[in-house]
Amino acid sequence: YYLIKLDLSHYDQSHEALLKQWNILGPPTYLFLSPEQKEIRALRLTGAFSQQELLQQLASLAKLKES
Repeated sequence: YYLIKLDLSHYDQSHEALLKQWNILGPPTYLFLSPEQKEIRALRLTGAFSQQELLQQLASLAKLKES
């Protein structure tokens, strides 16, 4: 797994293309990608979420990797 972080606290126009590409409305947004770099949309987390929700999504991702 790779963690990629985009810091939007100092937003500029260079971020706009990434936000459009991934259809991100605002931070925080967590995207989970397949090995082919396609988003697994069902796992996306946006806005405030709990630690438990994040752990559930990571567990779901691990199950997908096993199959």
